[in-house]
Amino acid sequence: MRYLIHLLLIAIYLFTGGTTFQEKPSRELSDPCKIYGKIKLVENGEDIRVKVVSSGEKLRVRYVTENPSSPGQWELVVSGAQYKVKIVESGEHFTIREVKSGEGCN
Repeated sequence: MRYLIHLLLIAIYLFTGGTTFQEKPSRELSDPCKIYGKIKLVENGEDIRVKVVSSGEKLRVRYVTENPSSPGQWELVVSGAQYKVKIVESGEHFTIREVKSGEGCN
């Protein structure tokens, strides 16, 4: 009986979205400081929309080739992305500016 209850609880967990590990909380997506890591630039199906600006940005982004481990460090990838980003002219979640050093939040 105990075994059956455990199976039932696992089934409920799995069928109610317990396996959606890729889903990002909306609060995380609206906080530019939490967006770093492996980034895929996309035209459709984005998690985040950003506008590239030359000043007044919310996030300074430095593109790295490995170990993106702090705010503003983005490693552009084709697969295995943590976030899918679309670059837009309007309707952005936040603005970014590309930098060679000094990446992070404003």
